[in-house]
Amino acid sequence: AGCQKLGEGVSPENAGAPQEGGKVELLASLPVTRTILSTDFKLSWNKSDQIAVFNAPAGTEDYSGNIKFVNDDDATGKFSPVEGAVVPFEEGVNYDWFVCCPYRVLEGIPELKTPKGETKDDGYFPIGAQTQKGYNNTEHVGGVDVMVGKAANTRTPVVALKHLAVLHRFTVTNNSDKPTVITKLTLNGGDNMLFGTFRLDLRSDNPVISVDNANNTYAERALTVKNGTELAVGASADFYMMTAPFTLSAGETFKVTIETTTGTQVVEKTPQADIEFVAGTYNTAS
Repeated sequence: AGCQKLGEGVSPENAGAPQEGGKVELLASLPVTRTILSTDFKLSWNKSDQIAVFNAPAGTEDYSGNIKFVNDDDATGKFSPVEGAVVPFEEGVNYDWFVCCPYRVLEGIPELKTPKGETKDDGYFPIGAQTQKGYNNTEHVGGVDVMVGKAANTRTPVVALKHLAVLHRFTVTNNSDKPTVITKLTLNGGDNMLFGTFRLDLRSDNPVISVDNANNTYAERALTVKNGTELAVGASADFYMMTAPFTLSAGETFKVTIETTTGTQVVEKTPQADIEFVAGTYNTAS
């Protein structure tokens, strides 16, 4: 993943300055992460990406509600509140800003209710079952690639986001004697809780996804593959899934079940030494 460079004329000094009519802007930079094992997975903002923003007068807990900001410029990551949104922004007052990407709603209501993540009613971010459109497609990743960040005591918020989840790429090769269509991959972490509805403390200096701060956790969830095509004998396809961070201890078993139109294959991996799957990393397996 690469950090997007600031565009010309955009700097921490002017990025969040109120525009005509009191419009507030927020500059969000993507994380710098290192890949593990294989090729780079590049991140960049897209036009109309959405983030959840809270603010409060600096040093207070007088938090605003969850405000939707939309990317105005995909190159710089400059976000503005959606039309009609009310952002507390009094003259002469500095604010603390708390950001979560992506913006998520459940039945029209934002899932994050406050930036505190102290109770199940504060809101949460789910990392669970996922759906991939066809082979080698990463469109679904953005919906579960949770990133958070904050900026303190400022009227010109510039927020550096941090990944909280882990990205996995599974390359599946058809080594059978006939073509097949891959329909589902199911991950099972054994004693490790890979999925759940995690409460997020956006105020933390070191925010994390924790099974100790979750409404529910699960060891197993599936990646459903929609519109998969026939995979020829000897051909390969890539599948992507996000999980919570975890450590696969020596002797523990990680299992992937691959369902196809011609049968099911179960692949088990048992490491001889501990393997850490750290937040913000991109891991590959064949």
